[in-house]
Amino acid sequence: MPSDSVIGARIATGQIECGIAAGTDTTSDPPIVFGQKFTRRLMKLTRARSFGDKLKVFKGFSPGELAPVPPANGEPRTKLSMGQHCERMARQWGIRREDQDQLAYDSHQKAAAAYENGFFDTLVSPWNGVSRDNILRADTTLEKLASLRTVFDKGPKGTLSAGNSTTLSDGAAAVLMCSEEWAKQHDLPVQAY
Repeated sequence: MPSDSVIGARIATGQIECGIAAGTDTTSDPPIVFGQKFTRRLMKLTRARSFGDKLKVFKGFSPGELAPVPPANGEPRTKLSMGQHCERMARQWGIRREDQDQLAYDSHQKAAAAYENGFFDTLVSPWNGVSRDNILRADTTLEKLASLRTVFDKGPKGTLSAGNSTTLSDGAAAVLMCSEEWAKQHDLPVQAY
């Protein structure tokens, strides 16, 4: 499926009027990958034409190359995790720890109220005995959140804790993107540009 920037560009150039951008992320079942040396061998193997060329790819191979690289949640180019990037952003934009804790607290309270009021009843399908978000902490308090130590920047400037950060979990999202004219034709509210 095309990314949101591809769909946005196609809408802007008049190639299409609307499109859906969607994506998924999973951290509960990370892929097991091999080191760079073995990865390069496999890439060369896909380009090798003859059986002899394929054998040459494995010249100098050692079993140590098969050792898997432990899963990491860092971005491959910067080597920083989402939390480390978020620490940089919070510092750059001046987002205080207290404000992050307040947002986390409010989010837990609103989610708990939504479950209690039946908002999710038709939106959540129970699976394997789970019918409610198990990350929700309805009993948290601002004091509990403030007492948690920071996890990404453990120095005095750190602001992100386990209580005000996202968990490592699976997720998916989708967005309908369209031209303003198409939205008006279909009586849809424009929510962002």
